[in-house]
Amino acid sequence: MYETTPTSWTDISLAHLFHAYRKAKADCFYERTICIVERMAEYESSLSSNLQSLLGDLKSGHIDRVLSSNLGTPRIVAKKLSTTVKKEDQPLPHDFFSSPDRAFARLKETHSLSAEFRLVGDFPVAMHVLSALWINMVGHKYDSVLSSSAYGSRVRRYGGSTVSSMTGGGEYHIHAIGSFEPYFAPYKAWRSNGLSAIRAELHAGNKVIATTLDFASYFHRIDSQFMINRDFLRQCAIELSEWELDFTASFVKALQSWSEMAQSMLAASDHAESFGGIPIGLSLSRIISNVLLWSFDNDVLRGLSPIYYGRYVDDVFIVLRDPGNVSASSFLSYLSQRTSHFPPQQSEDGRIRLQLPQFVGDRTTVDLQPSKQKLFFLEGQTGLDLLGKL
Repeated sequence: MYETTPTSWTDISLAHLFHAYRKAKADCFYERTICIVERMAEYESSLSSNLQSLLGDLKSGHIDRVLSSNLGTPRIVAKKLSTTVKKEDQPLPHDFFSSPDRAFARLKETHSLSAEFRLVGDFPVAMHVLSALWINMVGHKYDSVLSSSAYGSRVRRYGGSTVSSMTGGGEYHIHAIGSFEPYFAPYKAWRSNGLSAIRAELHAGNKVIATTLDFASYFHRIDSQFMINRDFLRQCAIELSEWELDFTASFVKALQSWSEMAQSMLAASDHAESFGGIPIGLSLSRIISNVLLWSFDNDVLRGLSPIYYGRYVDDVFIVLRDPGNVSASSFLSYLSQRTSHFPPQQSEDGRIRLQLPQFVGDRTTVDLQPSKQKLFFLEGQTGLDLLGKL
């Protein structure tokens, strides 16, 4: 970290912005949802003058103006193409085409197609630099309160690999390339640690219940206001200086303005979402989305005492010892009786909405995605054979 911690914008130096740019460049390189290569190259061609100009605005105390002028534009980009067999009672022929046009024509004949889209933020380079600066100055403190059960989007820390440094035991690595640990190792650990826990229990002759959960449109339903809520900061034991809190508040204000822009665009396109949330593609959104579930993580760990609990941002993996009196239909009730976040039953439309703490606010909603929920009751050798399905 730095020898002295900034306490005002006058303490920010060109070195702080160079470090932030270096982080931002790597973060953008690994972010697959945005396209900013040309703008990054153009910005870097006059890097010193661009950062000097940005530094001048920041030292003048114009952070709100700088953020509002770099909000960019919300964009809707393609996510995936979902397919459903038109006639499920008829077996499909095993035909293959080397021509993509003929293959797609055949797909349309046999399947109903549904295009899915994702809302992302298209920001100027300066916004990514400021986002990285916030992580360097403040955001790593939010990350430090998360337990080792949170695997995804963890900041780089001194002390080795992702798995060994996720406990918050090391200082934030200001000189590392990129703000976050690479994707592959923590995702592999999140999955393999859960499977190893199941395997060990089954070998010991115990019955287990394993479930994987996913949150629907997670980023698009988050209001970042909780980040500066005093009750939230107190419960998490996050200590911020007045300048750090003001910097965070300025970003919260900017993100809310972006959310309003996104909401207006979605309303104009008759999209189902009524709230813009936080932008995918901006590095600090990864911190916000992760720490929002701090209370959920602790609730599951304390209330369920799971054999294994792991969360990769909005993907959840829980392994419990089977008490013998739980069925698929009563599983949600079982979770609800032991935690404060799970509701006792799903709504009439099949939605399962988490019950969040008051400090989160009314605008944030977290819904489980029914189509991606999987529940496994495993025992003995047959349970071991089924592990490949998880």
